[in-house]
Amino acid sequence: MHVGLAVHRNAKHNPKAKVIFGQRPQTYEELEDRSNQIANLLNSYNWGKGERVAVLLPNRPEIVELITGISKASLIYVGLNFRLGQAELTQIFENCEPCAIVTDSEHLPQVQQIATKSSIPVLIFQPPIGTQT
Repeated sequence: MHVGLAVHRNAKHNPKAKVIFGQRPQTYEELEDRSNQIANLLNSYNWGKGERVAVLLPNRPEIVELITGISKASLIYVGLNFRLGQAELTQIFENCEPCAIVTDSEHLPQVQQIATKSSIPVLIFQPPIGTQT
């Protein structure tokens, strides 16, 4: 099943139902809105269906928003372990050839060298205002 469609269906039929990620409850309606924002941003780059988006972030509630938004944009989520070293990350990037990298300011130094070498755009992820990670 397409994760974006599942979230959309749940938001439509029971928008106030809550999902809990860590300590943060979120309604399906909120998840739908946030993932649509992410999908719209990704679609603005005009990447082709099936392109890969590498995500280098620690475990946090917003990962579900990213997975859903990437899916809605018809792109493929490639989750990366933020504990990997530079050599491992470089090898993964060479193999998966992502169209973009999503990271946060804390992990930006890990991907800057790779991104600069290959001209891959880096998108800095920020959680919604007022949330804690």
